[in-house]
Amino acid sequence: MGWLKDDVALITGGGAGLGLALVHRFIDEGASVVVLERDANRADSLKRKFGEKIETVVGDVTSYEDNVKAVETAVERFGRLDTFVANAGVFDFSSHFLNLKGLKFPQPLTSFSRSM
Repeated sequence: MGWLKDDVALITGGGAGLGLALVHRFIDEGASVVVLERDANRADSLKRKFGEKIETVVGDVTSYEDNVKAVETAVERFGRLDTFVANAGVFDFSSHFLNLKGLKFPQPLTSFSRSM
């Protein structure tokens, strides 16, 4: 157990490469981990390898709904979410942040966007 004992982390793209290394490290340091992973085989492999310390959500980080599902899974399974690691690389084709689907902002951000 280490300095992340009892923390809960959500890591995107945790099935391979740097994401997998992060999953290993977080679990080695005592955290419970939720992984949002596009590849179902990788997600299954994570569950077999880490057992009760991990929960996986098969989905795509570019999907707002899949991200919501991953956060909800963390809270339902482990009671909270302490850390988010946006590991999966995504190119948004230079989309304006305020135009992303699913995001709802309070009124002050609407006036902020007019100044940009």
